[in-house]
Amino acid sequence: MSKANDPAMYFEDPQVIELCRAVINGDIPKVDALLASGAKVNARGKDGMTPLLFSMAGFDKAGIKRLMEHGADPNLQMDNKDSFMRFAARANDSDYLIIAFALGGDPNLKGKMERTLLFETAMENNENVLESLKLLLKNGADINAIDRSMENAAMAAAGISQYEPALFLLERGADFSQKDRWGYTIKHPLEENGIGYNPGFEGYDARTRVAQFLIDKGIEVQLKEPYEAASNWLEASFSAIGKSVPGYLK
Repeated sequence: MSKANDPAMYFEDPQVIELCRAVINGDIPKVDALLASGAKVNARGKDGMTPLLFSMAGFDKAGIKRLMEHGADPNLQMDNKDSFMRFAARANDSDYLIIAFALGGDPNLKGKMERTLLFETAMENNENVLESLKLLLKNGADINAIDRSMENAAMAAAGISQYEPALFLLERGADFSQKDRWGYTIKHPLEENGIGYNPGFEGYDARTRVAQFLIDKGIEVQLKEPYEAASNWLEASFSAIGKSVPGYLK
């Protein structure tokens, strides 16, 4: 076992260490035996690590499910706000969310930057994003939950050019009028972030569909040509530098 997958890096209790190894290896009888003999299913280790969260190192679904059937809490968070639910929401496999929701997973668990799982999924770049979004919404995720910046998940996704999940959420009721702490709405990144203007970009079509969705809702959207976006960005950047460095633009 590599050091990265060694539970002894996080736990001191021998039973908990063996429990983690059993889960990673999918050794269900050993998992049952260790828990029956007193191994703590929700033990806390270094940095707040838990056996369930550590078990993601092995991606063994049977072991993970068994641990939760014995009471492992998928909502427990590490010191840095990581949790099993966060990793499940970002995984390129919906089975982890399915298992977690059947055994107590919270669809509205907040983590880093006060972002819910819907943010974590919508901002992830993998082939399973839309399926995971469907599962989250089906299990009660708040589509209009906001983070510390006052953005909802659709806005956050659009802000990093994840236009397909942004559109998915808009079509299911995400608030397109939501303003972030700077007063911007979801149309701002469409007009200003400079990514996705090139028709060769894989998200170009989805970006166009997001813009059309907003236009159909009566929102004026001005999509700029690539050189316009670049020019505006450079102008704003030099202006900011000039303001912060006396004499820079003189």
